Amino acid sequence: MDTHVLLFAGLALSLLGGPLVLIAARKMGQDTYAFGPRLAWCVIAAAAVFLAVRTGPNGFERLGLHALSFSTFALGIVVGLLLCALFPMIWFVQKALGFSPGDETGYARIRALSLRSRAFLVITAVVVEEVLYRGYAIGIGQHLVGGVWFAAAISLLAFTLAHYKWKASHLPAVFAGGAVLTLLFVLTKNLLACIFAHALVDGVGFFLIPMFLKRRGQARA
Repeated sequence: MDTHVLLFAGLALSLLGGPLVLIAARKMGQDTYAFGPRLAWCVIAAAAVFLAVRTGPNGFERLGLHALSFSTFALGIVVGLLLCALFPMIWFVQKALGFSPGDETGYARIRALSLRSRAFLVITAVVVEEVLYRGYAIGIGQHLVGGVWFAAAISLLAFTLAHYKWKASHLPAVFAGGAVLTLLFVLTKNLLACIFAHALVDGVGFFLIPMFLKRRGQARA
């Protein structure tokens, strides 16, 4: 099969694979946070990486996969901290305008999971989303759709809409976070920095904040 066709197939997987897995899981009555759907999502990411590496020169480099360095780690942490400061501002504005700042039902479902389940959820979400929406959709996609900013725009739109399951009130924060991560990848071409930033945000949201809320509830009791 033509290499170009395979790369476009990988792009379609990157942009649409995640939502299709979630839709299939719901159709089969499975919890979208369960091991099976998350594993299927990981397989899609692995397939995209395989296509990028096997069908084009410098596949790893185009995906933004470079040797780990302290500067990469530090950059990811700094951007992650900026995102952690940005999200409360967005939610404050939404609340001031009379809109719900997010999907409380979704957050409650995640907080109810065990620590191990939450860790698996965060790891898969962070790695898979960055590989698909930043690494492949932008790193490889820019060579298929005619430009890095066009690829970045398509990727950001797909990333935002893929989170619609969290309700529309969650999308402004998703769009803003996705935009920052997209800009980080376009400017640095470093997928690991994006992964570290994303991991910090999800770690705070799914581990530190629930822990704080639980302790505050116990103190009030």
